[in-house]
Amino acid sequence: MLQHPNPNLAGNTITLSGSGWFNNTLFANDGVLENYGTLDNNGTITNNDTMYKTYRDLTVKQMLKLKIPDSDKLQGRTVSELMAALKTLFNWLKVKRLIDSNPFDGVIVATDSRSYASLSPSDLNAIFKSHLYQPGSKPIASQYWLPLLSLHSGARPSELLQMRLDDIKTIDGILCASVVDDAETGQQVKTQAGIRTFPIHPLLLSLGFAEYIDELRGGDKGRVLHGIPLGNRKAGDQAG
Repeated sequence: MLQHPNPNLAGNTITLSGSGWFNNTLFANDGVLENYGTLDNNGTITNNDTMYKTYRDLTVKQMLKLKIPDSDKLQGRTVSELMAALKTLFNWLKVKRLIDSNPFDGVIVATDSRSYASLSPSDLNAIFKSHLYQPGSKPIASQYWLPLLSLHSGARPSELLQMRLDDIKTIDGILCASVVDDAETGQQVKTQAGIRTFPIHPLLLSLGFAEYIDELRGGDKGRVLHGIPLGNRKAGDQAG
């Protein structure tokens, strides 16, 4: 939470239509900045589909007293992205002379990099012995290939989900896939180091991946894993 230095803005609601970061941003009557919700006359956050149901009907003061577990909190990286959007908004308000200063100037959010647990052999067995890979099953092709590509490429699931047919090319006789950052297609990578090209694993070729790509090229699909939605907040977040 951030205390706003200008009490005259307390209670005002700024609505950002179509924003990918938040729907409503407001300054409550106590001058505290709130995201992802709207306060009613009782100080309760309402009309908020992004909040956990556990917290949805609590007042701001009640929430501030809670010891919310880390698993329910936004990651530092996400907070930084929200702060960047807010800083841009308040810079615009400053240019329009609606405020004297930007309260987000100089604000730095500490980010902790989280490590994710590796899948154990038993985890992998559970995945690849599931009904998805049993003889006679008729899985959606995208769901079939995503775990296999993840296992045999080292690419993030979100990178694979964004991958387009144009990113699959034969280089020196070897079928390869590329992870790209392209504003025109909406493809994004977590870091610039993530932009790379790698060969398709021989096991995937033996399972028919090249034929799968050829079949897609004969249709009207643009993405390799078109059967899985990209997601709303970030490209590829449905495959995390």
